[in-house]
Formats: sequence, C-alpha cells, structure tokens
Amino acid sequence: MAHAGLFKKKDVDMTVGSIPKLIFGFFLPMVLGLFLQQLYHAVDMIIVGQFCTYQEMSAVGGVGSITNTFVLFCSGISIGAGVVISQYYGKHDGENLKKSVSSSIVISLFLSALMTVLGMALSRPLLLMMKSNADVIEHATLYLLIYFGGVSSIILYNMLSSILQAVGDSTRPLIYLAISSAVNIVLDLVFVAVFRWGVVGAAIATIIAQFVSAGCAFFYLAKSDKDYRIDLKNLKLDKKIGKTIILIGLPTGIQSSITGISNTFVHSYINVFGTSYEGGYAVYIKLDHLVTVFATSFGYALTSFVGQNVGANNVNRACKGTTFTVIMSSIIIFLVSLPMVIFSEAVTSLFTHDASVTQSAAYIITMLTPFHVISSIHTCYMSALRGYKKTRTSMFIVLGSFVAFRQIYLFIVSRIFAKNLIAVLLAFPLGWALSAILHAICWFNCPVPKAKRILKKHPEASHLTPEELVSWKKQGYPPLATQQVA
Repeated sequence: MAHAGLFKKKDVDMTVGSIPKLIFGFFLPMVLGLFLQQLYHAVDMIIVGQFCTYQEMSAVGGVGSITNTFVLFCSGISIGAGVVISQYYGKHDGENLKKSVSSSIVISLFLSALMTVLGMALSRPLLLMMKSNADVIEHATLYLLIYFGGVSSIILYNMLSSILQAVGDSTRPLIYLAISSAVNIVLDLVFVAVFRWGVVGAAIATIIAQFVSAGCAFFYLAKSDKDYRIDLKNLKLDKKIGKTIILIGLPTGIQSSITGISNTFVHSYINVFGTSYEGGYAVYIKLDHLVTVFATSFGYALTSFVGQNVGANNVNRACKGTTFTVIMSSIIIFLVSLPMVIFSEAVTSLFTHDASVTQSAAYIITMLTPFHVISSIHTCYMSALRGYKKTRTSMFIVLGSFVAFRQIYLFIVSRIFAKNLIAVLLAFPLGWALSAILHAICWFNCPVPKAKRILKKHPEASHLTPEELVSWKKQGYPPLATQQVA
C-alpha cells in the first residue's frame, strides 16, 4: 500500500470528484505545454524563414515527418509506461508504482542510445526517399544530424512527462516546457538572427532547450519524496513490469513510427508539385500541430482518466469521462480551426516572405483544417482504448487507416488524377474518418462500456472487474456467491 505522501498535490486522483473539472484541470496545463512545445518548433521556422533562405526554412519544416518517425516510436513506449503507472496509481499500489517508474527510466535510456544511432545513420536516405528537392536536402541533412545527436533529451523528457501525467500532474510539464520554450526562442535569435548559423543554429537551439526541460523534470522526480520518484540508487528494470510496458507501448510506438514513415511518402506526393508546395506543406504542418495539440491534450487527459478509473474498477466513471471528452474536444477543435482558416494567409506570412510559399500553405490549410473535428474524435476514442491497455487494437486501426488506406488511395489517385493536389490532400480527412469510426466501434464493444451496461441492470456485481462482468454475462448471470468467473 502506498504511503501517505502518494497523493499530495500536484498529482491528482481522478477516481473521485467532478469529471469536467478533472478533465479540464488536466487539459489546460497540458494544452498550454504542448502549445508552447509546438510554438517553439514554429519559432524555429519563423526565425529561419525571416533571416535565411526559403530553402533553409523548408528544410527545418520538412524534416518533421522524419523526426516524428523516431521520436513518436519512443513516445509510444512512454504512453505504455504511463498506462501502467496510472493503473497502479489508481489501485494505490505504491510498491509496483516505484518499480514501474524505475523500469520506465531504464527503457528510455536504452531507446535514447538506439534512436541516436539509427537517426544519424538514416537521415539522408530518408530524405532521398521522400523526394526532397535538391536545393533543400543538404540543409535538411545537416539539421537532422544535429537533432539526432541530441535526441536523448527529447526521449527522456517524454518519458518523465508521461510519469507525471500518469499521476494526474500536467502542471509541472507545462512549467518545464515554458522554461524550455523561452530558452529555445532566445537561442534561436542568438544563433540564427545574430550569429547567422542558419539550420545549424536552429537545431542546436532546439536540442539545448530540450535538455533544459528534461533536466527540470528529472531533478523534480529524483528529489521527490513520493512513490513515483526516481531512485537512482535502485534504478533497475523489473522484468515483469518492463514486459508489460513494452507490450502496451510497443503497438503504439510501431503505430506512430510507421504512420510517420507513411507520412514521408505522403510528403513525397506533395513535393512533386514543386518547391513552393514543399515549403507550403512544411508551414502547414507547423500550424497544423498548433491546432491538433488541443485534441492531443484531451487525449492524454482521457488516457490517464480511463487508466486510473479502470485501475480503481470504476467503469461507469470511465465511460462518462470518455463521452464528455469526445464532445468537448470536438467543440474546441472546431472553434480553434475556424480562425486558422479565415486568417490563413496572414498566419502563413509569418513564416516566409516568399509569396508562392505563403499562398501554397494557405491553400493547404483551407483544404484540411476544417476536417480536424473528425481527427479529434479519432484521438479521443484511441486514447480511451489506450487507457484500457487496448493499444494493439488501436495500432491495427491506425495502420490500416493512416498507412494502408492512405497509400492505396494515393497510389490510385496519383495515376487517375495526375497533378491534382486536392485529390492528394483528401487522403488525410478520409483516413481520419475511417479511424474515428473504427475506434468508436471498438471502444463501445470493449469490456469497459459492456461492463457499464451490465452494471446498470446488476449493480450488486460492482466488485467485479470489466472482464469478469463480461464473463459473468456469458455464463448467464449465475449467483454471485457461487459463480466461477473465467
């Protein structure tokens, strides 16, 4: 059993209290933190775009699909760690909570070494694969080599942030990202605007800033007196818990990385329309991330909420939180997307003085941003399934929707509608819609909502887990005193 210090603020027990208050209490610091994170990535492009060539700006923006391929794989493992930690936290199991945190750190150190080697080795081949234009590829390669040289800072921060989020603390990650963002902006101005280091300066600024945020999070968790602290003297991998983290996180990591690889192919379909559209798409991606952080933040809140409540065997609450989050996420994404479309040209002009790139970016924003409401529904149901440890289900849905479907679609339309950008761009909303539908179907047919429906008729069985309730129903509801649950 956990000691009394386990539930001191700013960690939050999501198994009790107002659902809207808890979801928004987690969401607001999270969205501000992610917004700051995306903002300082956008600042890289803005400063490079204002003080360097548009080829250098395209290089900084165009490598996102490659960096995401590697970093999101590791983030998937971090999500797996967060699910395990949140469920032990919901159960008030302090001993296994300690083991989970220790195992998570060991895993992140291994991933850091692996991603550094792979990222630096594959940077240029991946740029060639995505058909980057010749006047962009050298700048992009240089940026990636520096980025992957310091990628351990990003991987470690993501794991530390997942630990904090799992126990309901989204405030400290916000504070650490605010500090990191300020450092990044100052260093960008110094390295790019003053020293004129171009993409090298932008990459170095990003890595230093990430080390600052990772250092802040590590220092707090190492000095904490709570059960989820990092104990450097006893840092080791618990085989059973480590295996669980990998089994939950690996599908999400594979899903994210393969989706990232798929996006490099999507990027290649857009690159054939010329450098202006390559740069325009790079600008769109940065602005797109500023919109999607709202859905992502609701998703992180929901994963922690469902994880803690499933751990506490509170299926009614897990379902209510999911429904509330889907509705609120859709409303907020719509309200955020609207001004982005209306003021698209004004916003894109912040990134570059090149009129052709600005017009291309504004066109892509107008075509895709209105569909983000669909993407937010996909994110919420996917996050609910993750909170219940159904990451393999989500992996198959996302790979089918974002990889297989998109690539088949693009292969066909590129031959039927040659040089038709609208047909290419439609690959995104169609993939989002397919994923949203499939995730919703899987959520409503998983044991958590099924258990809620059973408990509505049989409240006397509330002590049973969701799996036990489903099994009890299959057995024909035998008397609880004598029934054997599979």
